[in-house]
Amino acid sequence: EAFSHIPLLDEKPGENVLNEMEERLFSKRIIFEKTEKRIIHWRRYLSVAALIAVLFGCGLWIKSMDMKFVTGSNEQLAFMLPDQSEVKLNENSLVEYNRFFFYFNRNINMAGEAYYVVTKGQKFTVETPTHLISVLGTRFMVSETDRFDVFCYEGKVLVESLDKREKKILTKGRSFGSDKVMQENQPNWVSHKYVFNSAPLVDVLEAL
Repeated sequence: EAFSHIPLLDEKPGENVLNEMEERLFSKRIIFEKTEKRIIHWRRYLSVAALIAVLFGCGLWIKSMDMKFVTGSNEQLAFMLPDQSEVKLNENSLVEYNRFFFYFNRNINMAGEAYYVVTKGQKFTVETPTHLISVLGTRFMVSETDRFDVFCYEGKVLVESLDKREKKILTKGRSFGSDKVMQENQPNWVSHKYVFNSAPLVDVLEAL
């Protein structure tokens, strides 16, 4: 009698026992599959979050490479670009560029008046609020104070308006706003020399 409740080996388990065993195994499998899916989902979320963090960090790093040079009244500033091109800013002028992107595209933005001595290489582009000036290797000045003008002292300069209505190629001694030939090798303000021909006294005093 003591062993009567133990089923014999050749005895088939009851249907209720089989159902209970199957239910337990199936429920464990479901729990395992749900846990595995949750782990996969969390890994995806972490991967996306890591990618966003890397992109955000790269964006901040690139932004930190922004360069800006500004001059006030009666100030001039000379500096070198990453390609060893030289820039001289006249008073009340501005030059901006990004050091990272400059290695791929030699593009800068400016306002006011600046003189450039550009080293030879890929295209060098200066953008003002109204025009684009493109060169390969040359010396030129861009002025957008009272009116826009470009003066070429060496090489060739392509000048075109942003609306594509104006386009002109300048050679040595030529300017965008005049057909007369220049004799100077650089702007007078670079060497602090001023030449006045029948200019009003007001303009002379303002320049000085």
